[in-house]
Amino acid sequence: MQGRWIGSFILGVGLFFSGCSIPFMGNTTDKAPTIEGSEKRTPASRIVVSEVDILDRPYTILGDVNASDSAMMPFSKIDKADVVIKLREVAAKMGADAVVFTRYTYHERTWKSGDSIEAKGKAVKFTRY
Repeated sequence: MQGRWIGSFILGVGLFFSGCSIPFMGNTTDKAPTIEGSEKRTPASRIVVSEVDILDRPYTILGDVNASDSAMMPFSKIDKADVVIKLREVAAKMGADAVVFTRYTYHERTWKSGDSIEAKGKAVKFTRY
């Protein structure tokens, strides 16, 4: 008698909790809520790279970004524009609108390594356009 009562109780609790989830099963038409403007990302080609601060627009700092380019071939040239492109791509992945306080470091060729350029800056997101 006591075994039947325990079995009935477990079955009732199981039906109660499984019945609570029935209205939510298969409800895939609702989309997750999105924050207004979260889809807007600046493409890498439009990210501003500046060696000085941008004073005309307020921004929040997202973090530091680094990029480098090197030439290992004896007579190949490295270009600052290639490093800027890489810096923009890294900043775009962070969701930045600009890179400020950008510093470039040039490393000359040695017997161990080739020429290289390293760029560092702060990725920022404008709070108002």
